[in-house]
Amino acid sequence: MPKINENLCIGCGKCVEICGFFALKLEDDKAVLDDECCISCGMCVFHCPEGAIIAGEIEKEKMRELIKNWAETYARVNGFKLNPDEKVTDMVIEGLLKKEQKFNARYCPCRIQNVPENICPCIYHKDEIKKDGACHCMLFVK
Repeated sequence: MPKINENLCIGCGKCVEICGFFALKLEDDKAVLDDECCISCGMCVFHCPEGAIIAGEIEKEKMRELIKNWAETYARVNGFKLNPDEKVTDMVIEGLLKKEQKFNARYCPCRIQNVPENICPCIYHKDEIKKDGACHCMLFVK
């Protein structure tokens, strides 16, 4: 279940807007979570601009699984594969998750700059796969 740090919450309401289960509301300009309605999807965690909502371990595991499923589908549709080395794949997915939690976008963990062209899949990945057999972070391979 997500936890809200009241000291960090600025009452912007983005978490309330994104929650499709009406599990969040604003009271006294602070987000309040209704545990009965929350399904622990993690959407509020990734849309909070202040990082005031923290995911528990269950939500992190769900997000890792969602990112991996997205990456597998994206690779298949584009004619390449997810790296079969699970240690590498898990490390990159963990990096994507950390960047998404910190910056609200899945910036490639192997790129220094957090700019739109570095959101995974970055704009360089197809050329890198074609030239080198893998993208720079090694998530996608031929």
